Amino acid sequence: MIKNKMIQSWIVRNKYMLLFIIILTLFNSFIYTILPIFLSNFLDLLINSNSYKQITFIIVIYIFLNIVSFLLSYIVEKFCIINGWNLIESIREKIVRHIFQMEISFFTDHTDGEILEIVEEDINNLQNFVSVIVNIINSLLLILLTIIIYFLIFPTLGIVEVIFVIISIILLYKNKKNGQNVQMTSRSYSSKFFGFISEVLHNYNDSTIINSYEFIISKLISIAQKWLPISIRANLVLWSSFILILILQVIGYGMTLILGGILWVNNLISVGTIYLLYNYTKNIFEPISNIQNQMKILQLLSASFQKIDRLVNIPIERVNENMIDRDSIKSIKMDNVSFNYRKGNLILKNCNLEILKGDSIAIIGKTGLGKSTIGNLLTGLYNVNSGDIIIGTSSIRDISLKGLRKYVLFIPQDNYLFETTLKNNITLFDEKIEDQTVLNAIYELKLENWFSHFNNDLNIKIKDLDVSCSNGYFKMIPIIRAFICNPEIIIFDEITAGLDKGAKKEIIRCIKVLMESKTIVIITHDNELFNIVDRIYTLNSNKLELISECK
Repeated sequence: MIKNKMIQSWIVRNKYMLLFIIILTLFNSFIYTILPIFLSNFLDLLINSNSYKQITFIIVIYIFLNIVSFLLSYIVEKFCIINGWNLIESIREKIVRHIFQMEISFFTDHTDGEILEIVEEDINNLQNFVSVIVNIINSLLLILLTIIIYFLIFPTLGIVEVIFVIISIILLYKNKKNGQNVQMTSRSYSSKFFGFISEVLHNYNDSTIINSYEFIISKLISIAQKWLPISIRANLVLWSSFILILILQVIGYGMTLILGGILWVNNLISVGTIYLLYNYTKNIFEPISNIQNQMKILQLLSASFQKIDRLVNIPIERVNENMIDRDSIKSIKMDNVSFNYRKGNLILKNCNLEILKGDSIAIIGKTGLGKSTIGNLLTGLYNVNSGDIIIGTSSIRDISLKGLRKYVLFIPQDNYLFETTLKNNITLFDEKIEDQTVLNAIYELKLENWFSHFNNDLNIKIKDLDVSCSNGYFKMIPIIRAFICNPEIIIFDEITAGLDKGAKKEIIRCIKVLMESKTIVIITHDNELFNIVDRIYTLNSNKLELISECK
């Protein structure tokens, strides 16, 4: 029984397509089941008959059925891939929307890497869900049809096979159920471990703060100590499944060979019938082995399902409706703000900054002093320890998440791209944004040449792009998103870092376009950006100091 509500909803919406796939699978299973009968008759005719006409007829039918079976398998596989892609697109859209509405405290308790591990790794795992289910259905159909034929040919052997299959499936199911919780715990710790590593790498500049290395190493060791034992248990569960199916196969083939040999010695069955018994035994145990493999994948999928369920079941705690009026946003202000990471050193101390509407500033400073942290504070991703951040006339604490994310946009240094279409990456799955709106933004930013690298196709999948696409091409995506979302305040964090001259020139040109109507904050080391802003601040001794008026 599938308990995940998003999966249930998707199945209901696509029930006719899934029914069509199951019908094709049933037809293919039927063909695969009757093929051994033709081979059995072929062997008996070769030994006992000179009827070349019958032999030729059987060969033609056998080849024809094999071709049909191959085509059906190909069609089913393609439909599974397409539906698997549609499934993860549907789930990813819901997850991303839910995350955008979640309480800010969630983002301080969970690293970006850990969240992305769920959004990307766990959701991408679900792409195999349709294929796994179809494979299990196909295997069960093969077993059922084979048992029916056993009853028609050898009723006693049919009863034995039924008992054996039931015992095998019960053992495999129990093994899967016992391993599911182990896999869930293992996946949870792996997300924390690799998510934390990703967070450190993405925020390397801030992670060079004094004493942070000791914190990072101790954190990794703490996670690894909990993860290692459960990881070993998870691998033991997988190996136990492999050993179990191997034992079942040895027993099953042994039973068939012994029984077939006894019947043949007593002239009760022909050579063709021995071959038929062998093939139908294979038709029993290969599907059981396949079910075991699919159960192993289901253990991983179940762990991903549970992690996604936990995420979507986290309530949206910040429900105030203070949306603030766009016209009231005359400035953004840091008022005596102090901040530190848990028990780490103080990053900001009684820091003050005021940016008037339409102004543009650059924030510079030595690596590791916490410039990127200022961007996280201004967007509400981190909560200040003391002081306040005022947007317009409202404290950032009193503004609804919807309002905050509507008017203040943060563009980080790293590009977080989803394995979906270019349009979905630009709009973040907002179906209200039409293709023409995206195209208008591209044209108004004069990015026609950039768009040509994506074959002028909004629906091109990121994973299908030419690997020659540089990081600069992808950095345009959040800028186009900013143009479409039309926020009042845009914060860029090292937007030109690591770009070649051509890409940097295009980025700067687009920023200038946004400066015509937006309040801009640029966190940077790039001297070229100093020339386009109104003022330059430096972070020094935990405070922001004005060092230059550029305009």
